[in-house]
Amino acid sequence: MKRFTFLALRFTRPAASIMCLVVAAVLPADAATPILPINDVKPGMIGECRTVFSGTKIETFRFRVEGIGWDHIGPGRHTIWCRMLNDPTGGMVIAAGMSGSPCTVDGKLMGALAYGWEFNKDAKFGVQPIESMLEVQKDYGQVFKRRGARPGAKRSSGAENWSLTSLKNPLAAILRPRLETEIPILIQLGRLHPLVAERILGDWRQAGLFPLQGNSGSARGKIKAELVPGAAAAGVLAKGDFTAAATGTLTWREGDKIMAFGHAFTNRGEVEIPLASSEIISVVSSYDRSFKMANLGEIVGTINKDRMSAVAGMLGPRPAMVPMTVRVRYPKDSKEYHLEFINDRGFAPLIYLTALTDFLAETMEQSSEATVRVRGRIEVKGFPEVKIDRLFSGENFGWLYDLVLDSNQEINALYNNEVQDFEIQSVELDVSVEPVYRTFTIEQVDAYPTEIKPGGTVEGWVTLRCPREPAKTIPFKLKIPEEVKSGDLEIQVLDAKNADRIEDRSLGFSPIPPATGGELIGILNDRHEPGRLYFYVVQKAPGLILQNERLPSLPGSIRQQLDDDQSRTDIKPIQNALILKESKDAGAKVQGSGKIKIKIQS
Repeated sequence: MKRFTFLALRFTRPAASIMCLVVAAVLPADAATPILPINDVKPGMIGECRTVFSGTKIETFRFRVEGIGWDHIGPGRHTIWCRMLNDPTGGMVIAAGMSGSPCTVDGKLMGALAYGWEFNKDAKFGVQPIESMLEVQKDYGQVFKRRGARPGAKRSSGAENWSLTSLKNPLAAILRPRLETEIPILIQLGRLHPLVAERILGDWRQAGLFPLQGNSGSARGKIKAELVPGAAAAGVLAKGDFTAAATGTLTWREGDKIMAFGHAFTNRGEVEIPLASSEIISVVSSYDRSFKMANLGEIVGTINKDRMSAVAGMLGPRPAMVPMTVRVRYPKDSKEYHLEFINDRGFAPLIYLTALTDFLAETMEQSSEATVRVRGRIEVKGFPEVKIDRLFSGENFGWLYDLVLDSNQEINALYNNEVQDFEIQSVELDVSVEPVYRTFTIEQVDAYPTEIKPGGTVEGWVTLRCPREPAKTIPFKLKIPEEVKSGDLEIQVLDAKNADRIEDRSLGFSPIPPATGGELIGILNDRHEPGRLYFYVVQKAPGLILQNERLPSLPGSIRQQLDDDQSRTDIKPIQNALILKESKDAGAKVQGSGKIKIKIQS
């Protein structure tokens, strides 16, 4: 397993890293907060920072102002550099999770602890001035309509090889650090199985996130602590049997208004991130990265602004989260898991995939080979539910690799398409696991009679071969339509991949970008599944796709005339007409193809 580097304190980056959700406050909610303007800050001043080192008890440590870095992180963005003078833990540690710790001089709020270094031998840190943090509360206006159809979505005029895999998660483009001085994002996760971590955490890092395993969980019982300046708080991405969060320190509070970090969490402006109370298990001291281990408490509010200098939000109403239930059934046991995840188009697909694979950790401990079937549904407000039916099978954990590549395509498509902002209401999955590799290969197709009249029925069977198991046969019946023309027909029996390929290349069903939310859900519910056999009855009938419509059996003169028109970009040749398409459950993963010809008599 690769060694992952988590940059919590790197080159003037936030000491608690974006992961550390900080909201700083120094006075009771009903009092105005006196501040110390940066122009009044002088080297040599002595002050105090408030933070939690263990449990929920807020403690203080003293610091001395070393100086000011004017325009340090941009024009008008200054940093106050300080040195820790004492540490209740005895370690003299600036740790991830301290970000947002309110720093005061003579009772006046100077700002929030926010910056530090990796491999720092001295307990020095940077403070985000309170003036910069207060600017975060400004309202810049709504820049994106959250729900509904996306105006301007257009269907392209021609076949474009659109596919579900063409829908990219925008998180990497939004969050990926581009300069060495940009802020890293440190995400605290529950401990993952090593194989899950190896295959999944790369997706988090590719998005510019720095996952840190095994230092976050859910508290048992209610955390009895008021969210006041110096208290531990967390920005929640997922909560329940799988946890993903960013823990830090509350900086400022007036009434129900709060501010956090002294730096950004996602730096995405207007957001809806759940805010939770938190308790600190311990501070882990390390030269390369020190951090707080934490347990999440109840969600107590919402972070709604996330900018360079801080995050801000409100206590009280919590944002809607998506409930997810996963039931895993083994031959002699069953498990049930529950979580809620953030309703966010960047984070939701990552959390869905990470949680699902982590819930299958017991499968990996039973056998290196497995057959895993995932069935379920995604409830979407105002639309038909999205059905899920996946089957993965492989040796040497190959099934896990396939699951990682494929299993979150539906939820990624719902969040990251160009036609509709769907409101996801719930996810339910039923997973059945057999500790055995079972993949059938199509070996032979037989059918009778081989000569029939239009409207007749062809019966037959498909012989499937599986390593280390007896051959299996699956019977089928295909009723040929009355209107079919006389001549040769071909029955093709295909696995999911070959079905995708033939519809794209041979029959002219080249995937076309959907123009509405309903069309997209129709595509999701009509996917070819690896556990099914697909039967295609086709007849040679050269034609064209014209403006997204299949026109088989066109006269040669018309085909030639249209094909010769160089100005047309909406034309594609096809060779066959589809007479009939059906499918059958094979009960296992299927691969390969087979075919047989029959003749239609007039």
